[in-house]
Amino acid sequence: AAYFLGCFMNAVFADAADAAVEVLRRNGVEVVAPAELVCCGAPQTDLGEVEIARDFARRNVAALEATGADVVFADCAACSGMLKEYGDLLADDPAWADRARAIAAKTRDFTELALELLPAGPPLGRVERVITYHEPCHLAHAQRITAAPRALLRAIPGLELREMAGADVCCGSAGVYTFRRWDESLALLSTKVANAAATEAEVVVTANPGCLGQIEMGLRRSGVRQRVRHVSQLLLEAYEAGEAAERRAAVDAA
Repeated sequence: AAYFLGCFMNAVFADAADAAVEVLRRNGVEVVAPAELVCCGAPQTDLGEVEIARDFARRNVAALEATGADVVFADCAACSGMLKEYGDLLADDPAWADRARAIAAKTRDFTELALELLPAGPPLGRVERVITYHEPCHLAHAQRITAAPRALLRAIPGLELREMAGADVCCGSAGVYTFRRWDESLALLSTKVANAAATEAEVVVTANPGCLGQIEMGLRRSGVRQRVRHVSQLLLEAYEAGEAAERRAAVDAA
């Protein structure tokens, strides 16, 4: 699997990125991360800088092709969504259209790929925690992926998922929206934090770095004592718990 390491994940949430890689490795996947990758082009597209986005897409397609990977994945919903649009983005470029469509066709969001691997993977250990889930817009609305993250979380023994009101409503990050429309962004965030707090969950889980950062900021500003985690981090914790349980069982058996 070729890992598209997004800018935000790389710079701000490297621990979540590490967790995504480790989850796949524990499922027998060889993960490669091409050093030649650049920004996926989503922020540039949002700002109308389409030619810059197309240039980035060409560079990324070439880098991902060179890996020879069976599948491409990203743990940033904005990146996975953008990669899936490369075929459309470069549709009018004869030299790149087919190549871009091929990369788009083999792209999966991390939550999709992890769910595909789950049945044949190692056992998930118990994680005794109450959580709630926020749906990233780029995942739920752009890619129509809503079931996979919840299925992954519900597969973890001991984990209680409490749905928050308006789980599918934007947190106010929305790419560059939080910088360009600060007041409106904070209004959305205030509602999101209130809905998350009302669940009395210990952890708010999501699958996009923009949402991770935005919600974490909102919780701190409001004084709400909830943590924010990526789906990958809960999965890795469960796999580690499963490994620990197996070691204890082996010791007891001896």
